[in-house]
Amino acid sequence: MNINEIAKMAGVSNATVSRYLNGGSISEKTSAKIRRVIEETGYKPSASARMMRTGQSSYIGVVVPKINSESVSRMVAGLTEVFDKNGYEVLLGNADQSMERELRFLDLFKNREMAGLIFFGTTVTREHIEVLKTFKIPVVILGQSVQGFSSVCFDDYHAAYELTECLLSKPVKRFAYIGVTDKDLAVGMARRKGMLDALEMRHYPMERLISEEAEFSLSSGYNCMKRIYSRFQDVDAVFCSTDSIAVGAMMYLREHGISVPDQVRITGIGHDQKSDIIEPQLTTADYYYRSSGREAASILIDLIRNQKDGIMNRELKLGYELMLRGSTGD
Repeated sequence: MNINEIAKMAGVSNATVSRYLNGGSISEKTSAKIRRVIEETGYKPSASARMMRTGQSSYIGVVVPKINSESVSRMVAGLTEVFDKNGYEVLLGNADQSMERELRFLDLFKNREMAGLIFFGTTVTREHIEVLKTFKIPVVILGQSVQGFSSVCFDDYHAAYELTECLLSKPVKRFAYIGVTDKDLAVGMARRKGMLDALEMRHYPMERLISEEAEFSLSSGYNCMKRIYSRFQDVDAVFCSTDSIAVGAMMYLREHGISVPDQVRITGIGHDQKSDIIEPQLTTADYYYRSSGREAASILIDLIRNQKDGIMNRELKLGYELMLRGSTGD
């Protein structure tokens, strides 16, 4: 299948199909005919053919913090879905939670023929921003809002605020927080701020708040819960900044005969598969990870196709859905 065949099936010229594939101006009626043929045939433009035809690369650089994260894999699935439909090829850089590797991938993609870049923001440092500012191609940051760049992020603050309110809907003797470093502006800082503001609004005595810093893993959640409970057996409400951390904490409690939610009520954020499997099911906030990938890809493609028009940076903040379940007695 090639452009000539697509044009013949749609009843238009080769030039019209080429304009459609490259974001050129054609009528909505004609665009719909071409789109229908492409969807029916499953046609995907060749990246190398596009490069030869337009002089523009069809490769998109994507830098992720770690590939074995469920949330990351769902976002990447959304990205590739949109890029595939629009004839772009993804080059994926897995930083494996190393800032040095992230900077190395950014430098690599900056010096290659790329159409655009998606950067999964976790800990966005001054070094990251300095490198990103040197890119001469469109950049979209996924997961964080960073001034001066287009971004797709989540409402971490309000999700954490509402989940904390859920824990405070019943009397709490001692509240515990298990979360990642504040260097992570979204999962760390924004979620912790939402929790703290909810506690303050309910006039919870802050001297009874226990905090532990965790990594993004089950084992870290387990060990943090172990440290907390070894010192404070009166802890009866635990807010965790990710589902993985929360499930790890629940595993410790279950192993030591501590009932959830009768003795300890617990929440996470993110709604990954582990939160559905564990018993009782974890109260969490469902983020639209795959949709966020689709949105980031769509914004990047629009920026690529309209670079000459000087389009301003865009920021999109996606909502969430609370899932009140067994771990909080709901």
